[in-house]
Amino acid sequence: MRKLKKSTVIVILVTMAVLSIAAVYAYGVYKMKDNFPANTYVNDINMGGMNVAQANEVLAKANVWDGMEVSAYGETLFAINADEIDSVYDGIDELTEVKNNFVKWRWFLYAGRETHYDIQVKNEYNKEKLYDILDSSDIQYGNAIDARVEYSEETEEFVIVEDRYAFQIDKDELYGMIEAGVTVRETGLPVDDYVAKPAIASDSREMTDLKNEANKYLSTVITYDFGDRTEIVDKELIKDWITIEAGQIQFDLDKVKEYERLISRKYDTYGDTREFRTSYGETIKIKGGTYGWLMQVTKSANALIEAVKQGEDKTIEPVYSYSVLVRDTNDIGNSYVEICLATQTVFVYINGELKIETPCVTGNTTLGRGTPTGVFPISYKERDATLTGEDYSSGVSYWMPFNSNIGMHDAPWRTAFGGEIYKTNGSHGCINLPPENAAKIYEMVYKRMAVVVY
Repeated sequence: MRKLKKSTVIVILVTMAVLSIAAVYAYGVYKMKDNFPANTYVNDINMGGMNVAQANEVLAKANVWDGMEVSAYGETLFAINADEIDSVYDGIDELTEVKNNFVKWRWFLYAGRETHYDIQVKNEYNKEKLYDILDSSDIQYGNAIDARVEYSEETEEFVIVEDRYAFQIDKDELYGMIEAGVTVRETGLPVDDYVAKPAIASDSREMTDLKNEANKYLSTVITYDFGDRTEIVDKELIKDWITIEAGQIQFDLDKVKEYERLISRKYDTYGDTREFRTSYGETIKIKGGTYGWLMQVTKSANALIEAVKQGEDKTIEPVYSYSVLVRDTNDIGNSYVEICLATQTVFVYINGELKIETPCVTGNTTLGRGTPTGVFPISYKERDATLTGEDYSSGVSYWMPFNSNIGMHDAPWRTAFGGEIYKTNGSHGCINLPPENAAKIYEMVYKRMAVVVY
């Protein structure tokens, strides 16, 4: 075999070395054509050997962005959800710029050393959807709104209406700040410097106590007792009476008084025209008199408010200017005195039973002193009284007034009763009775008992 010359061997070896180096160099150039050099760090992540798309994907996974909360004074005002604005992580431009910093022909200069880059990646999103979210967020501008307590028709109770922070900048400026934060994928945007804080917070003890107190009043049930009838005062009425101003619960007295007026018109009987079944079996209508019930509207309203404020279910009565003993629909009851002027007869019923029937003499109609008709309560009764007038003074043993100075009494000076005596020789208006029957009636009747005169 022919032996190569030494010089030839050297040439071959050098050629092979050069080709090897050229191949390695060419491979390095090829690798750097699309990829980052080894030990290239972007935002502290080694991107060596990756292309821009791969690096972008790695960064996206390492920088998951769910959205951004806008907050003030430690409270979230509203939030932007990434999915709702079609947020996409896009660092292609920034990574391409980093990639372009490397010259592929100089790849060997980068080997064996680390290179670090920090990039700010912008967020791709649907701006129109972002604005829709902001427009629907009910953002308050101008003055902050304090929390307050008010009645909710939906829940049928008093609730705390949330306080409202208010931005001291206009809409365009606020939206610009939010856009800037979303663009760089901020997770939080504190806006304390641009927001006015409410003086009264929704979660304050003051609001909680106020709500609880109002609902205590609201849940109270007051029953008005009208004998055989009742009226219920509950939340349906109370909710419209309560007002809350400056942290204080007030009852609207005018509204409560209006309710009392309605009740008064329904249940007051003072001086009313009444239907009455006489001892003769006839049903008549009697008008006038001072008998019955008459509510004091203002005092009743104040008493009702105080009852509600106690927060306990209870049964009460209104405050009356005039009252009698029977509160049923038939407030004359079944114990009463009946006086028929036409027949000059007095009837006394006790518990529905006729106890006495007696003739009498009533007021002199010829002289214009006829006894007034109507229903009256007995004012009181008195033994051994002296009745005086302009032209008379008479001592009686049994005195039972029911209409000012008109009443029933014994008339020992008379020898006859009943008939038509009253027309020409009647009294000054009183009911003159035979002494023995006056004594019996005196024992039966009592203060505020009804006297029906017709």
